[in-house]
Amino acid sequence: MSLRFRETPEQAWGIQVTREVKRTRFRQSWAPLTKDVSSSLGQSGRLVGLQEIHPRRLVELNPVATGIRTGTNTTGTFLKSDPDGEFGFNTRIGVTQNMVLDGTYNPDFSQIEADVSQITVNERFALFFPEKRPFFLNGTEIFNTPQRLVYTRQIVDPVGGLKLTGKLGNFNIGYIGALDDSPSSIMGGSGRARFNILRARGDIGTGSTIGVLYTGRDMTDGSGAFNRVVSGDVRLLLGGRYALTTQVAGSVDRSDMDSQSTGFSPLVMASIDRSGREFTWNVTFTDIHPDFRARSGFITRAGDTQLDARMTVNRFGPPGAILERTSITASAQNFFDHNEFWSGSGLFEHELNVMPSFTFRGGRTLTFMIRNGYFRFQPERYANYATLDEDGSQSPFLTPEALKNLKAFMVFPRIRLTNEFSLNGSFMARETAIFAEASRGFELQARPEIQWSPTDRLELSLDHTFSKISRDSSKQHAMVPNEIYSTVHITNIKAQYLFSRALMARMILQYDLDQREALKDPATGHQLTIFGQAQGPRSTGEFQGQFLLQYEPSPGTIFYIGFSRLMEGERTYRVSTMSPVEEGLFLKLSYLFRI
Repeated sequence: MSLRFRETPEQAWGIQVTREVKRTRFRQSWAPLTKDVSSSLGQSGRLVGLQEIHPRRLVELNPVATGIRTGTNTTGTFLKSDPDGEFGFNTRIGVTQNMVLDGTYNPDFSQIEADVSQITVNERFALFFPEKRPFFLNGTEIFNTPQRLVYTRQIVDPVGGLKLTGKLGNFNIGYIGALDDSPSSIMGGSGRARFNILRARGDIGTGSTIGVLYTGRDMTDGSGAFNRVVSGDVRLLLGGRYALTTQVAGSVDRSDMDSQSTGFSPLVMASIDRSGREFTWNVTFTDIHPDFRARSGFITRAGDTQLDARMTVNRFGPPGAILERTSITASAQNFFDHNEFWSGSGLFEHELNVMPSFTFRGGRTLTFMIRNGYFRFQPERYANYATLDEDGSQSPFLTPEALKNLKAFMVFPRIRLTNEFSLNGSFMARETAIFAEASRGFELQARPEIQWSPTDRLELSLDHTFSKISRDSSKQHAMVPNEIYSTVHITNIKAQYLFSRALMARMILQYDLDQREALKDPATGHQLTIFGQAQGPRSTGEFQGQFLLQYEPSPGTIFYIGFSRLMEGERTYRVSTMSPVEEGLFLKLSYLFRI
């Protein structure tokens, strides 16, 4: 770890040291912390009188050599390629005492842990996966804004990149430039994508900030496709307890040479928070124009206007009590169509949640959620739907009425049974909209998570997700009672063993078993078509396996050997019924030179 500081005769540093006891989930801090003050950073302690400290110029060179043999199935036959080798290079240079330039050429991220699968069978929006690649993680906090306008996983396969982070006066400065060899998220893109992301955030007093952001994404294939986003955000600490956060952004977007670029499409967000140990609340308003696009970020609900509110009351037991804390949270989420909101029309989605939570001695918690919801299907989303009649003809699809009183009950346990064994997860029974066919459904979902550390060297975890959605026949009389719409099983097993401080082995096994029945008209029970194509049943099975051996005698100097395989086939846990789709065996060596 390295610290950046200016060279002055006498230093005064703001610093905070915290210690967390995992078995109790209690935290201790060097300088006193209270939730009655919104800014944690503003409560840091001070180290004064530091003299004769001279910063060292940072220069790190990190060449990387990778050998790989892959296998793919693109023609119906699984073929393995000849072994191949690649060379990459990483560097870190201290430009000034407070600014660091990171560079990478031909980076390889084959050692990064695979993402855990998520349920996609009844999702309307893209799923979020966290960034795990070290080059993009370092200094990532500088690029954070209230709305996620920077999402570095949009840079899928970088040929190279530069990143400049640090402090200039009272401003934190960040820049990311990258050339992506896999620009799959721009429509029709076939070449490379060039990213330029610039962020500046300044401190205003204690705990308040002001920031600006620019993101640019350009195709290099001559199509003329581009995306530009500019944004400004302010966080004001009011009276210590209240915080006002605002953000205004706009985008200009063009998908190809033949398309006209969109006009300046705005995003507006405002939030006010009250912090406190016993009582907190938050109100947030977000409005996103339908044409707003952040192709360097992650915005899922363009075209929606959202109004949320949340309130939490906490009560604490006496020291040593079995029940340490009781809390209750009430929240409401309201979604409007952007155009309808400003014309005075009503909402199309609403949720009201009440969450009582109990924290017991030893870091054990039990949280419940009771929900009531409302959802109105928007006809424009089903404009390409039709109903397949018994004689083979197609009839117009009529959007059903809104779903009211969508009830749900959920339980979220966090139980440490022993110091080595814990059980977490969620369990849910809820009424829900089946978005693909505009019907009412009922979902049972269980997500147990088991973590076991029998020794200081061995860590084992098992996560399993089960989801079964049934069509609600009580509201749709044409359907068969208790008819299953979909069933999903996702199992993730992870084992990690430390042979020594420098040598570690990791194995991950994951199954994703998905079955969905044919889409049906909720009014007639007849099969649905989209763009004239009948939407029949589907059943898929997927297995991913990953093994990694890592030797790291010193930070930055690492040797990896790894193997991964992706298989698809029948919806079963028997790998023998699946066929390989992708495979990779790699060796990787990096050595860190510090100058």
